[in-house]
Amino acid sequence: MSRYQGKALADVRREPRAGSPFRRPLRIALAMLVLGGLAMVPWKDLRRTLLVVDHVKVTGVRYLDEARIREKSKLVVGQDLISLDLVRARQLVLLEPRLRSAEVRRHGLRGVEIRVVERVPVLTVEHGEPWEID
Repeated sequence: MSRYQGKALADVRREPRAGSPFRRPLRIALAMLVLGGLAMVPWKDLRRTLLVVDHVKVTGVRYLDEARIREKSKLVVGQDLISLDLVRARQLVLLEPRLRSAEVRRHGLRGVEIRVVERVPVLTVEHGEPWEID
């Protein structure tokens, strides 16, 4: 049995809402004022003061120095948060030969976290410069 009740053919007329004839023009004027106000906000200054890197956190280090990894990534406190290139920072960190893998991601609202996994040498060969085999 069909569940259709024939409501599509019913003659349903909505009555116009009672209200002020100035309601729509007032809403349009308010929207224009809000957009004009947003255009006047100093976005560059806000971006320079609010949207900057607050801290760079390095986790997973055992032998290497956290400051050295931070320096290799070229991420500094005060850098613009929106224009960060996290992929490039990861590639720069992976140039360190003692690292097996690295992950660079945003941490919190204004922070960056660098997670690294170091290579653990199994054999060290002393031949002028030490060689490490993992």
